[in-house]
Amino acid sequence: MSDNSVNPNDPNQAGQVPPQPPTPPGTPPQPPKPQPPTPPVPPSQPPTPPPPPVAPPVPGSDGVTGGPQSPPPPVGGQPIPQAPPVGMPAAAPGGHQAPPPAPPMPATNQNALIALILAIVSWIVCPVITAVIALILASKADKEIKASNGWSTGSGMVTAAKILSWINIVLWVLFIIFSIVMIVIVASNPDLQHQILTPTPTPYSA
Repeated sequence: MSDNSVNPNDPNQAGQVPPQPPTPPGTPPQPPKPQPPTPPVPPSQPPTPPPPPVAPPVPGSDGVTGGPQSPPPPVGGQPIPQAPPVGMPAAAPGGHQAPPPAPPMPATNQNALIALILAIVSWIVCPVITAVIALILASKADKEIKASNGWSTGSGMVTAAKILSWINIVLWVLFIIFSIVMIVIVASNPDLQHQILTPTPTPYSA
């Protein structure tokens, strides 16, 4: 037996390709025989199918997308009243919609009101001091009214308070000046002082 023989019972030679006989000279080389493809090994477990695609949410069907929610089913055959949307007035009994609320009205400036009251009181109590306080409050109220962009009123009261206060101050200043002049004249004339201080006799005096 030749040494090149293959023993099928030898585990070291099992699976080896037997040697080919030598090719005589002048013979074209033979192409190698293609090897049969190796069959794929079947997987131990079948692949998991991909999950089904999720359908996109319908706009306006729930609160997530921002649309109005669908009303719940009626209970006992009676429809459930729904709340009105935000910003809309509630419906009045009988199915009629309530009128919208009235817009806020401009408020009267408190400083203007107080200034007018003090200007009037200055003709009775503490003329000059009360009139000066009324002028200060009237000026403050005038600035507040101009800065409120129409939400504060009382310009007429401010004007009236200023006029009354200035008239009161001017009249009292003139009265004080007149009194000072009269005192100086009387003090500089002794005869006039005697006439003023000496009482005039009357026919009925004893």
